[in-house]
Amino acid sequence: MTATFEDKALDITLLALLIISMVLFGLHMPYVVMTMVLIIALATVATRLSWSVLNAFESIEID
Repeated sequence: MTATFEDKALDITLLALLIISMVLFGLHMPYVVMTMVLIIALATVATRLSWSVLNAFESIEID
């Protein structure tokens, strides 16, 4: 499966959110940053897995 423009845009957006959250909260609330990073990472993994499952079912040919 090749990465589409939407996948790359999603990765860039999530990376920007991670950087902003680390800059804004990192010095004062490290646990908030760790929680946000964990939530974003889990959301990214769940999104990728769900698209993989959907694409797998889409490619099945039924005769």
